[in-house]
Amino acid sequence: NNKNFVLIKANLVKKIAIPNDVDSIFHLAADSPENSNKNKLISNNTKSTKNLIASMKNKKISSFYFFSSIAVYERFKNKNIFLKEELKYLNPHSNYAKSKYISEKLILKMVNKKTKILIFRLPAVVAKDSFLSSFYKIKKKIIKNQKITIINPNQKFNGIIHIKDLIKIIFFILKKKK
Repeated sequence: NNKNFVLIKANLVKKIAIPNDVDSIFHLAADSPENSNKNKLISNNTKSTKNLIASMKNKKISSFYFFSSIAVYERFKNKNIFLKEELKYLNPHSNYAKSKYISEKLILKMVNKKTKILIFRLPAVVAKDSFLSSFYKIKKKIIKNQKITIINPNQKFNGIIHIKDLIKIIFFILKKKK
């Protein structure tokens, strides 16, 4: 409960109105492969980002935080890479990864240069009742004592983040802005 924090829930495929007193935007909205038409995923996610950026025009937004995905990286063959070399490994394969990567580029190109931009490349976000993610499917198989296959056990990025931890990160950022 932060009195300075307002959640604006909107369908970004349509243009929205951002109140004049908004200082920071946290863009977490996206269709995911599990809950959308795979053929429309890229267009929906990039259109949403374009619409959000367009709605920021003539607003005094000081900070823009975009929650992207580690899916923008290629499948690592070299397990010993360092994050300072990350740009060499950008190679999104899936439509979801491509939509995130294109959105990153749109943000860097279209957002007002006076606005501070920070892009987070997150692993899969899960919650107690997540049922659309691959993690949920694995959890369900474990509960039923069924065989699970881990396709990429040795990859550098093979993680998840819980929604509660993500919320803590967002509030940490908000506190640091004061």
